[in-house]
Amino acid sequence: MAHESFYTMFVELLCDMFDMETQQIEALPRLIQSSSHPKLKEAFEIHLEESKNHLEKLKGIFKTLNENPAGAKSKPIQDIIQDVQQLINRDLSPSVKDAYLIVLWQKIEHYEITSYGSTRAIARHLNNLSLKKRVDFDDIADILQQSLDEEADMDEKLTEIAEGGFFTSGINDEAEKTEQEKLKI
Repeated sequence: MAHESFYTMFVELLCDMFDMETQQIEALPRLIQSSSHPKLKEAFEIHLEESKNHLEKLKGIFKTLNENPAGAKSKPIQDIIQDVQQLINRDLSPSVKDAYLIVLWQKIEHYEITSYGSTRAIARHLNNLSLKKRVDFDDIADILQQSLDEEADMDEKLTEIAEGGFFTSGINDEAEKTEQEKLKI
């Protein structure tokens, strides 16, 4: 019985992740359109394709498990995406808006990293339990690891865009400069 509840928790987490990716796929085109920095636009475009791929991987996992992801809502992601939508409608300088988009989207990335990492760890343990289902949970864990790696890469990319690199300043520097210029007026 305890094994079944552990498995149920695993499926519920997968359902949350399925909705999380679905919401992002719907929201990312607005972020691409609203961001002004070319590197940020590109990062969001790449992540949109990755999110579509993650959703397909999750569909495959659900098929393997003979489970249905329908009905789950990822409330934390829904709340952050509402914040993103409100930000998009605010009258801010482009660099400040881009900096804020990065902050909000990194909140989503951190939630995704936690979700994929925890669910991957649970999959590894489910493989060691004797369940009625004859599923190779190590294969599922490997699939989840691939998505986890891409989420971590996106988080790092957003930090790099915000902070800049060796030869470039980041969006945060641009936003600071814009605000300083406003204060001088």
